[in-house]
Amino acid sequence: MANESTPLSLLEHLFDIERALETAQQALAHCLDSLKTSAPQAVPLQPEDAAKRRQLPTDWPRIGGRDFDPEPTDLFETDEFRRLWTPGPDRRGCYAAGCGGLLNLSRILKMPIYKVSTTGADRVWDRNKESRRDRHGALWHNGQTYVGDAGWDDWFPSHLHPQRFPSPASPVMVQERAIIVPLPNGMKPTQFDKLFDAETRKGALNVWVMTQEGRDHCGFLGVDPAIGQRSSPYRGGDQSRISPADELCVFSIYGGADRIIAIAEKILLEAVGLKLDRGAAAKG
Repeated sequence: MANESTPLSLLEHLFDIERALETAQQALAHCLDSLKTSAPQAVPLQPEDAAKRRQLPTDWPRIGGRDFDPEPTDLFETDEFRRLWTPGPDRRGCYAAGCGGLLNLSRILKMPIYKVSTTGADRVWDRNKESRRDRHGALWHNGQTYVGDAGWDDWFPSHLHPQRFPSPASPVMVQERAIIVPLPNGMKPTQFDKLFDAETRKGALNVWVMTQEGRDHCGFLGVDPAIGQRSSPYRGGDQSRISPADELCVFSIYGGADRIIAIAEKILLEAVGLKLDRGAAAKG
């Protein structure tokens, strides 16, 4: 019959199929090779999204410590506190300062970092001017010698945005760039500063980058942890010294601001003989 296939035509048909399969296999191999060698393409994002900080699972250190979970207290509204409280002549200003160099370090380490410290309530701006002249935190050790980074000479007190504090009737006052803490009669500024510093150092960057968690965080980013161990150069005449910048802390101007107030309130309560006990008054 005319439509019957001959053995020769069947063989040619099989050859055609084989050639088609070889062509498809070569195309597939080429696609796989291109996937292996092509550079990854940047994901197009809106400008406001492209600059956002990477979301990492690191549990940052916190001033006051990770176990410190402050809640506003009603102790300041009690008759007992009013009976014990007598304000003295001194007031401290707690602040969180920033500068260009610290902003750059924050971007490198992918976490917010501020200089958290205290000074006289009337010296917040003056203290930051002194930090500018000293280039506070400008140095780090690269394994061979101390090196200085740029941008550590424009310190300024940042705005603070507490969300839940101060507690009702607390003597602590909130300003835009400082938390003002009146000290009780008999408490010296150095006493308050020592207690406050002990709590803020629990969030110190210098200490944290040397922990296993800090090293893991830096390792994931491909960053030398030593860049987070900052020091300040202090020159005076023919003498000079290099001091650790332990006031640089991982800090949020929101939740961290609440922690500053909670730490200050705890110090004031304990100074007059009261202590926090799940929000209830208890003799210290």
